[in-house]
Amino acid sequence: MATTLLFSCAKQSNNQKSIAVFVPGIMDDSPTYAKLANGVKQAVEEYNANKDENSKCNLFIMEAGTNQAEWSDKIISLASTGKYEVIISSNPSLPDLVEPIIQQFPSQKFILLDAEKEGNNNINTVFYNQYEQAYLTGYIAGLMTKSNRLALIAAQEYAEHKVYFRNPVKEKEKLQAN
Repeated sequence: MATTLLFSCAKQSNNQKSIAVFVPGIMDDSPTYAKLANGVKQAVEEYNANKDENSKCNLFIMEAGTNQAEWSDKIISLASTGKYEVIISSNPSLPDLVEPIIQQFPSQKFILLDAEKEGNNNINTVFYNQYEQAYLTGYIAGLMTKSNRLALIAAQEYAEHKVYFRNPVKEKEKLQAN
């Protein structure tokens, strides 16, 4: 990501360049989103360290809140300015959300972490294997339970969750039967 940030901040004309971080939530409520914003902020600060004022990259961080129905309009408000070389965010639902926005603003680029999308040159994604992570987490929880009862608390529901979450007690029993 740092290479992309440095390239994105590179002065390509007489105009100063800018990056936006779209936080799909609230940083105080999410260590993941706080680390995202702080990591980009640190990368921009390092890039700007030895630059003159006209060559520095600007950074804008938008906390979009937890109402997913508002995210599209907030991303449109960022893209419509035309001033951000790249909008960086992290959420599995964002590739499908930004794809129609790119049709309106075809020069807008996105880096989306914890997401997966192929075939769109304006969307770059980084995705780790959440199936394996969910399976291992559930399996460990299944091993630890004495009552064969588990609970999951999720801050928000995404369609992807229905694929990842299975009954870990049943998975444990299947593995023990083999």
